[in-house]
Amino acid sequence: METGILKPGGSGRLRGCLVLAAALVSGVLFAPVVAQSAEGVDEYRAKAAFLYNFSKFVIWPESVAKDDERPFVIGVVENAPMAAVLTKELVGKQIGGRSVVVREVRDLRNAEGCEVAYCTSAQLKALPESRRIRLERAGLMTVGDGRAFLDAGGVLALELVEDRLAFEINVGASRRSGLQMSANLLGLALSVVDR
Repeated sequence: METGILKPGGSGRLRGCLVLAAALVSGVLFAPVVAQSAEGVDEYRAKAAFLYNFSKFVIWPESVAKDDERPFVIGVVENAPMAAVLTKELVGKQIGGRSVVVREVRDLRNAEGCEVAYCTSAQLKALPESRRIRLERAGLMTVGDGRAFLDAGGVLALELVEDRLAFEINVGASRRSGLQMSANLLGLALSVVDR
């Protein structure tokens, strides 16, 4: 499969992806999700660690990446427990030299200004086409759970596989949002689709 976004970005980027591969394989990717409380806090913590590490190795469009003064915003759509865990785990950290901020979003239509939006496949499907195109043009990386999320047009799907966290990527959605992911990163995915 050939796409226009599979650029390692030079030897420095390649080294970075190899570091990510080692970090994800040894710790976050396929990390066991330990016994969960009723709220799924441990699963959310694993997802928070994964989102943080994964986001550091995505190249956003120049219009998004060039504003070093603005925080790196992760929006969470109608999921207060996930927003709380992301806030606890990620606030104070940096991605691309920008401070991470977690923002609760009542509706995916209001995710403009976010670099990442954690949402459901139903929320993604309910998004009007004109708004979806606008968010894609803004360089939004949509993240959700399971293959249905990719089928709905999401970029990154997180999935529990035998009690371990894995990920799948929709390169078609990634391309539409102007996001670049290296071939090395894609090689770590459980699956890669083009929708």
